[in-house]
Amino acid sequence: MSTKQTSQLVNLADASLGAEALWASDDFFAAKERVLQRADPVSRPGTFDAHGQWMDGWESRRRRRPGHDACIVRLATPGIIRSFDLDTHYFTGNYPPQASVDATNDANPLR
Repeated sequence: MSTKQTSQLVNLADASLGAEALWASDDFFAAKERVLQRADPVSRPGTFDAHGQWMDGWESRRRRRPGHDACIVRLATPGIIRSFDLDTHYFTGNYPPQASVDATNDANPLR
């Protein structure tokens, strides 16, 4: 898709439109809700919270065993997904080597 085509799409994962991060396998370092932020990430070097260095985005602990981390997001409204962007540019040195996206139209994915 061209930039012009994607600029005409609605971000169904925008929290300001009602999207919600419902569940995450681990959000020890940074809350899952931060994965839906609309603004560019902000760096706050030297800022710490109860979990260590403050991070602007969803961040789990490093895995020491096989497996993966996951986050369930309820989109703001039903729609057709034409494109998606998993942006990890802020997480230099601590980003996944790969990712996958699964989708369902199940009204209650947590049952």
